[in-house]
Amino acid sequence: MDSPPIFLITGSPATGKSSVSRELMRRYPRGVHIELDAVREWVVSGISHPIDWCEETTAQFELAEDVATDAARRYQGAGFAVALDHCTMPFRLRAWLERGLAELHPRRIVLTCHLSENLERNRLREIKDFDYSILEPYLPQLNEAFVKETWPGWHVLDTTCLTLEETVKRISI
Repeated sequence: MDSPPIFLITGSPATGKSSVSRELMRRYPRGVHIELDAVREWVVSGISHPIDWCEETTAQFELAEDVATDAARRYQGAGFAVALDHCTMPFRLRAWLERGLAELHPRRIVLTCHLSENLERNRLREIKDFDYSILEPYLPQLNEAFVKETWPGWHVLDTTCLTLEETVKRISI
């Protein structure tokens, strides 16, 4: 019997990663959404935020990624489909895959959208208890990093004109 799939869903902030991950996992009899931001927020004191990136931020991101990999492995082993939702620079995603995530053969999905849509979605977000306006100065750079990157082996979806339902349908289940 085949193992349930693991999806790695990435993109700049406000491209729909969390919404798509949750909706995608609802399509499976047993599905779990592992949001890397939530894993990082397990740190109650001493958290290093990406706005002021330093060596400690790198170490904390890698730790959260490795914990998420372990959790994905355990959930998949228990019969759950898994969606890992993470926003980090493309070169960091490759490093995470090399550290062990690739062994789980995740289906790799990149969500992009036009910058104007990205900024508007960021202004309208209410999913997390977080001041999203702090991301506005960084969105142009992040958006460009995901749009301009070449993604061999990844399924890239421009969500600018897609509904949540349409986006999920375009991800092969």
